[in-house]
Amino acid sequence: MMATPVGHSLAGYAIYRFLVPGEDRRSALVLVAVAAANAPDLDFAPGILAGAPALYHQGISHSLTFAVAVGLIGAAILRAGQGTDARIGFLLGFLGYSSHLFLDLFGPDSRPPYGIPLFWPLTEHTFLSPVPLLLGVSHASHTSASTSEWVSDILTLSNVAALGLEIVLILPFVLLTWRRRASVEL
Repeated sequence: MMATPVGHSLAGYAIYRFLVPGEDRRSALVLVAVAAANAPDLDFAPGILAGAPALYHQGISHSLTFAVAVGLIGAAILRAGQGTDARIGFLLGFLGYSSHLFLDLFGPDSRPPYGIPLFWPLTEHTFLSPVPLLLGVSHASHTSASTSEWVSDILTLSNVAALGLEIVLILPFVLLTWRRRASVEL
């Protein structure tokens, strides 16, 4: 049980708003930040293809190594396609991706291995906050859960509550970036 895609997207958007000046706002830049913030959960894709969506979830894609790689990819894409400063592309990719890891660290985890392999490949040790701040989205009670079990586990009232709490906790950061940008642009 980790954060929802909505929570991850809000965090990515807040990072975009914080890093990108008003005169440089382009859809490609927000897309990189929000996509990077959700990218670690692409590890559901091979599991879905295998008929057990959670099979590979919370694996090495939930590491800072992948955050660096996504930052480099973001820099290359934005530099080539948009002529954007590579540093902004790297930061949007790296910080967007890292925001996902940060939120997942503060969610509950009820399925072994508990936590995420944050420092892979240096160590395979998993990390999880001893005090969860988020309710976490429930998506599978075990890694071998079928796709139908996975979907039925997602469609619950507890996940609506998890979504609501994330909005309450993350939306103020988005609003602060709006306020910060407005005061900087004046």
